[in-house]
Amino acid sequence: METTKDLAASAGDGVAAEQWAAKFDSACARIAGRFRRVEPRRQARAYLPSLPSNVDTLAYRQLAEQAGDPTPHRTTAARRGDVGRRRPAHCAETSPYSRVVNMDQVRTAYTTAAELYIELFGTSKQVHADDLAFIGRHLASRPGTVLDLGCGPGHLTDYLRSLGVNATGIDLVPEFIAHAQAAHPSGSYQLGSFEDLAVAHHSIAGILAWGSLIHLPPKDLDGVLAEFRRAMAPAGTLVLGLFVGDEVAAFDHKVVTAYRWPVDEFSERLTRAGFTEVERLQRPSEGAQRPHAAIAAVAAEG
Repeated sequence: METTKDLAASAGDGVAAEQWAAKFDSACARIAGRFRRVEPRRQARAYLPSLPSNVDTLAYRQLAEQAGDPTPHRTTAARRGDVGRRRPAHCAETSPYSRVVNMDQVRTAYTTAAELYIELFGTSKQVHADDLAFIGRHLASRPGTVLDLGCGPGHLTDYLRSLGVNATGIDLVPEFIAHAQAAHPSGSYQLGSFEDLAVAHHSIAGILAWGSLIHLPPKDLDGVLAEFRRAMAPAGTLVLGLFVGDEVAAFDHKVVTAYRWPVDEFSERLTRAGFTEVERLQRPSEGAQRPHAAIAAVAAEG
């Protein structure tokens, strides 16, 4: 039987083969006592040759394991872009970015991957220093409540609180909120959705949406930004992070379908919603990291 090292090497990744093999086998060993079925883990090995990074390898392994996916070869084919493959009806692409997901799907996907996600991304030490500085520069001085929407494990909420910000983390995944409350007991964390903020009009001093909008179908963006503007006090600050591309397009994010945006086009959507961009930060791809941008915008008066 082929080892994970053999599979990785056969995929043409001689440099990363050792790392892929070690991480994959270690992850399987950690869950062996919790799952009786062995076959899903064997099938999940078929994902390995097509994954571009160690993080992706771990994420797809756990998702396949927990979902009991009987046909991982289909995901492998999809990532390789095989011609002629069939898509489920709900994934039919009628425009460059119409691979629609909804927030229930996002919640389910992140619930499935929550333990691994927390392990990989659950502290502010795992956030790029430039990003932390950008967030602090625009939100640290805000008087009043700042919402960290899609707060995940709560690490950026905690970072804001360390800067003296009255920050509250909100996420739709119960596992993330439970972890955040346990890891940062002095913080404020709530279950909720950015689509319908349970706050009064013009009552929020700032909003952080760091990667929180990447799974939002483009057709729904204007409505969510309008909700942000409704909640935001005049001159309140919105800081967000997004993946960058030459056009608005869906891509296979390691957890669930996400979208890339040209930064200028996203900024134009902010303008239409009543925000004025004041700074942007762009970073090209670095290794397995996709091109990324951060935008800070201020709510227009009135």
